[in-house]
Amino acid sequence: MKRKFLVLLSLMLIFTLFTACSNPVAPDPSKATEQTKNPQADTKPSDTGKNTSTSNTSNSTINVKTSTITGYSEDGSTIKGLNVYDTIDYDITQDGINDKITLYSDARKDANGKWVISEGGQQWALLAQVGAATYSFFDRRFVQNGNVSFNVFKGKDNLIHVLVTNREKDQIEVNDIVYAEKGNSFNKKLVYSSGSIQLIH
Repeated sequence: MKRKFLVLLSLMLIFTLFTACSNPVAPDPSKATEQTKNPQADTKPSDTGKNTSTSNTSNSTINVKTSTITGYSEDGSTIKGLNVYDTIDYDITQDGINDKITLYSDARKDANGKWVISEGGQQWALLAQVGAATYSFFDRRFVQNGNVSFNVFKGKDNLIHVLVTNREKDQIEVNDIVYAEKGNSFNKKLVYSSGSIQLIH
């Protein structure tokens, strides 16, 4: 009797398993609907944003600061209390006569003749003497934790350029100054501005 019961139980289990395999569970309609509504839910964003950014960058307008430097008669008040830090005689107007560019500062030299630049700052001024006229390439002012320097070179345009670099605290600015023969003046253009940076050296 016990043996017949076990055989019957086995047959019932086999029948149950066969029925389950013959009738697979239908997919949940709600989940199917969600996937249809949002087929890209798990995909990465497209490159549209990158292309737009590149396009915006290429079409962006760079604001270039320009100004005109006119000559004046210097009476010595601009450089009062300042020392000659650097100077050069060169024909920056290309008229055959040397002009003078002088960088002034209230920095002092030590016993060995080396300039001592205070981290607190100094007064700086950069003037160009062209004939009887004086041109201010860097207006006298206090520069904190930095300095002013200049370079003179002949560009590919065959004009003489005076590059003035102002390094101050946490930013650097570079201006390009070129003589404008027609107006007997100089054109000054901001060619680089770092904005706020962490200056290392």
